[in-house]
Amino acid sequence: MFKHLITYITNRTLLLIATLLLLQFRMEAADVVVNAGNAADLIAKVNAARSPDVVYVPGGTYTLGNNTGNYAASALRPQNGVTIVGGYGTPGTPTVIIIPANRGYGHLFEVSDPGNPVTIQNITMQATITDWPQGITGGAAIGISGNNVNLVVDNCVIQNSSIGGQGGGIYAMNGASAKFTNTQITGNTGPNGGGGCYATSNAKVEFEGCSFSGNTTSGPGGGIYVGGGASAKVTNTQFSSNTSQRGGACYVDQATAEFGYSTILENTAINGGAGFYLRCPSTLTITSCTMVGNTNNEWGTGGIGAENNDFTNCTVQISNSVVSGNGSNQPGSDDTFGGDIPPGTGGGSDGGGIDIGGSIVGGDYVDGDSVITGVFDPDTDIVIGDSGTVEITIPDTIADILPPPDEDGNPGIGAGGGNQPRLRIAVTDTIICAGDSAYFTLTLRNYEGSAAYSLYQVEGAQETQIGTTINSSSGSVNFTIMPRATAIGLYKAKAVTGSDNQTYTSRERQLIILPATSGNIEHSKNTTDQ
Repeated sequence: MFKHLITYITNRTLLLIATLLLLQFRMEAADVVVNAGNAADLIAKVNAARSPDVVYVPGGTYTLGNNTGNYAASALRPQNGVTIVGGYGTPGTPTVIIIPANRGYGHLFEVSDPGNPVTIQNITMQATITDWPQGITGGAAIGISGNNVNLVVDNCVIQNSSIGGQGGGIYAMNGASAKFTNTQITGNTGPNGGGGCYATSNAKVEFEGCSFSGNTTSGPGGGIYVGGGASAKVTNTQFSSNTSQRGGACYVDQATAEFGYSTILENTAINGGAGFYLRCPSTLTITSCTMVGNTNNEWGTGGIGAENNDFTNCTVQISNSVVSGNGSNQPGSDDTFGGDIPPGTGGGSDGGGIDIGGSIVGGDYVDGDSVITGVFDPDTDIVIGDSGTVEITIPDTIADILPPPDEDGNPGIGAGGGNQPRLRIAVTDTIICAGDSAYFTLTLRNYEGSAAYSLYQVEGAQETQIGTTINSSSGSVNFTIMPRATAIGLYKAKAVTGSDNQTYTSRERQLIILPATSGNIEHSKNTTDQ
């Protein structure tokens, strides 16, 4: 009996070891190579792969035949954790996968298996979906859906794809997450919205180092549509020549979009927000971006627009960016809706609207007697308008800011502290057009008597005097300078008192010089210590 017990234990142990070895074998990646140019083999091997298999696809063109019922709605349905790599063994020859029209597929790639990310690398995708199965609403090249469903796309091209619904190139929904890096999304069409990409129902999409160009829709969002609680994060990506009804580059529909270090250039909308269009409540953050030359064909704002031009329930933050040269082809539209953003939408941090920091905002951002209150910091914020007078009200707390004290606790250079002399520099126009003059006013507070005033341009550690020193006993002098070729200049002033030969230095003041444009720029603002 004891012998039988030992045999039983030994057999159970061997069975356990065999099971563990099998599991280990299954967890090790299997390298699968598709037969070059064989579309049927491509479909079979991609759909049979399991995590963490790697499917290598040689360069060449794979044109998928008719869906005869051997496969489900979509052609390629990789499971979680599977990696698909194109260009295998064929340097310089791309892997191109094509679904022509009338082939009966829903997506070229369908990703719906939760778990580890599906990874697609070095693939060019092109799909024309004309007779998609019931339940497929968009995403000719890629459809991704489901909570904890993850996709990574790297160094790919999604081109010339179309579907009769939304998301000519990409469709993401139902909490799925997708990240695209170094990928081109170009020439795609989704007539009902999201020419390049359509994200909805709490999906998360991220684009880094990508480009959106020539994507079109007759609905919202030429480049990207993000709605239904979804979110889009865009970094170092260019949007150019995308076209839509509203939101040429991006339409944010009760959702969140974050753009950083990106370019939004020459996109087109029919009647609203050729750059961005928002349906509130939505959140849009633009950081270190350039948005230039976006055009509305009819009525509406060329740069950033919103439903009924009402940003009250939206949050828009623009920082360290350039928003300029956007507008409408419709005569009179810019006067009503604004060329770059609508008139009177400043004061974002006070509950809705557009909050601007450290940025150049041009066109008709502020028109007529528009007033910006509460959020303008003269050290970082820059606002211009092509016409009218801009009144900027600055909180007292900003006006009272002084340079920090020195190591001995004395007031900072030029600060003056208390009743001591204090030099300030003000400029009539923070931003001017090339060829115009800039007018600096230097004022030495708390001092009566003669002083010698000088103006300097600061370039790194070097200070270059502009013009000549002016002696005055009035306590205030004006300097007129013609802008140089440099786009950005920092200026400071110095005053040497005649009675005790003390030198007072102002804080630096930034001046932006733009190319010559039509119209006049006139600013009137209450002065503050600079």
